[in-house]
Amino acid sequence: MHESRDHFIICGLGRLGQQTLVNLSQFGQPTLPISVVAIDRVKPVDFEFSGIESLLAQPVLVGDCRRIDLLRAAGIEDCRALLIMTRDESVNIETAMLARRFYPAVHLVIRSSRQNLNELLQNQLGHFVALNAAELPAETFALAGMDNELVSVFTIDSYQFRVIERRISPEDSRYAHMPLYRTQRRDSRILTLQPQVRCDLSPRDRHSSASTLFHGWSADAYLRPQDQISYIEADSLESPDQVLTRSRRQRWYPGLRRLMASAAVEGLQRFWRFWQNDAQASLRRITGIAGISALILCLSSTVILKLTVSDLTWFRAFSLAMILIFGGYGDVFGGLDPLPIPSGVYGIFLLIALASLVLVLSVFGFLIDELIRSRFDFLQRRPRLPRSGHIIVVGTGRLGYRILQILHQLNQSLVCITHDRLQYPNLKTQVPLLEGEMTQALKAANLGQAKSIIAVTDDPILNLELALMAQEASQTGRLTAVVRSHDQYFTDSVPLLLARGKAFSLHQLSAEAFAGAAFGEKIISLFQLQAQTILVTEYCVEAEDTLVGKLLAEISYGYGVVPILLKTENWQKIPETHLFPSDDYPLRSGDRLYVLASIEGLRRIERAEPFPPKQWQLEVQAPLSREGRLEVGNILAQMTGLDLSRCRAFADALPTTLQLDLYDLQAQRVREALQRWAPTVLRLQSQP
Repeated sequence: MHESRDHFIICGLGRLGQQTLVNLSQFGQPTLPISVVAIDRVKPVDFEFSGIESLLAQPVLVGDCRRIDLLRAAGIEDCRALLIMTRDESVNIETAMLARRFYPAVHLVIRSSRQNLNELLQNQLGHFVALNAAELPAETFALAGMDNELVSVFTIDSYQFRVIERRISPEDSRYAHMPLYRTQRRDSRILTLQPQVRCDLSPRDRHSSASTLFHGWSADAYLRPQDQISYIEADSLESPDQVLTRSRRQRWYPGLRRLMASAAVEGLQRFWRFWQNDAQASLRRITGIAGISALILCLSSTVILKLTVSDLTWFRAFSLAMILIFGGYGDVFGGLDPLPIPSGVYGIFLLIALASLVLVLSVFGFLIDELIRSRFDFLQRRPRLPRSGHIIVVGTGRLGYRILQILHQLNQSLVCITHDRLQYPNLKTQVPLLEGEMTQALKAANLGQAKSIIAVTDDPILNLELALMAQEASQTGRLTAVVRSHDQYFTDSVPLLLARGKAFSLHQLSAEAFAGAAFGEKIISLFQLQAQTILVTEYCVEAEDTLVGKLLAEISYGYGVVPILLKTENWQKIPETHLFPSDDYPLRSGDRLYVLASIEGLRRIERAEPFPPKQWQLEVQAPLSREGRLEVGNILAQMTGLDLSRCRAFADALPTTLQLDLYDLQAQRVREALQRWAPTVLRLQSQP
């Protein structure tokens, strides 16, 4: 989005590095070409793609990327982003710290799966993005294996979004026999439309949008049975009471937000999140409460003893207090020569002794309970193998484990197969686990009645072999096979062998996210839709951005993206969140916009190359009232972005005509809004 130098450095030219290089090169343009320099420990002998060397500004620099002289030779002084994506995560992190020490302003994008460390480094280093090459595409593999209408699930703040692709049935009252524009609701948006009956539109009637996927319909499109559609819908994860409480807090306490942004309060918030961690919440709470209570009892007993016994030293008082809280009431007060204290104080110390006894018993009881529970965990029965309708996941590396997590959260029946040393022992008690030789374990997994198989081992040939075995053994004939591949050639060949097979390249999916992150955008998630990779991207709009002042209609249709969430502030500086925001909203500095975009959409935004709108002639007749003229001017200014004074002058001169540059779907909304106040005709003048 910014006009600046486009020089990038890639550390690590493996499969992921090469895929990222190819995607970066697509952002170049004649007036502002992309310059990329690569560093690798050894000189690559054979590249995955032909012509890779021609995409580099100079030959590959050979050496350790942790050397500052090598980074300087690659041009880190003029670097827009340093992409560190070697296979060794320790090298990646060390290189990032070295680069930040010498060049505080360089944007860092690293490959790392250590989530906790990534968050800490992001807070400490700044201008830092860490992406997990295995986790980003995991959802694509998992949902492909489910073989249903669900394409993607992701969460942004308090909203959960679902992308669904399905065919319209004749009984579908929501979509069947409906004009498409009427199906766009406050909590859902149509993304794509593939009509059952295709017709070739003339150039005059074709829609105007930069995307070959989104907004691919005419303004008067009509949904019919058997049409294939995909749409995104959202649900709030907050209850109505929580939403009301948050709204009141934002309205009544605007200064509280500034306080919550301070470093001290941020540290307290991190401590509170650590305290509330579910896995160790009970242990932390019991230990913390016991320690604080014991300290309070000890200090209070020490002070009371010192004040009531005049010749007692502080050390002696503290020693007696320690004996008292550990059940030594008789040792302190049961001697033949009792302490000279008032009789009423004995009652206070008796209560302290009883409280300490309860405290000690509670702590010991909790520890014994945890010990017994841990011993029984070893004897816990493993989940039984499902008999039918299950998903078989082969491979328990990082990718396989993340796939299992996603499917488990979606309440899917699972079987896991591995032949390597198990990296995640907790799998044994979560899902049925078969260990040993892959082909033998596969036969024991009730393969004939399985719904699908997801083979994600590091060996693509083994993945294909297992998928073919599963296809042959399937008794239903409807088994879906999802295979992990390493290159595009293998990916394209798999559907030729597997009737219901899908293949995805881990690095190809991840590389588009790395390329987008190199330009400073935050990639939240990604998924596959109609053979295209869609990136869920967050844009933080700054004052110098080319997006400032543009209507969301211009961004949506001009760049071919789908805005799904907008965070902004009103005139009182109170935060506001808009789900599926209106096309009429003009972006301002400080806004945060979340969009669905392909790599082509990101490229258009980065290069500020919107698809040109069409030229229309607007003809409006005179309204019946002065109020109608005023509304016509306001609607034009709001929905087209024209100056308000010009729109008011047009409204005062009605009936008259006006030339407008609009996109088809934008023009439809303008016509419908004006029709409520005055007879309106909108004619297409020319096709750019």
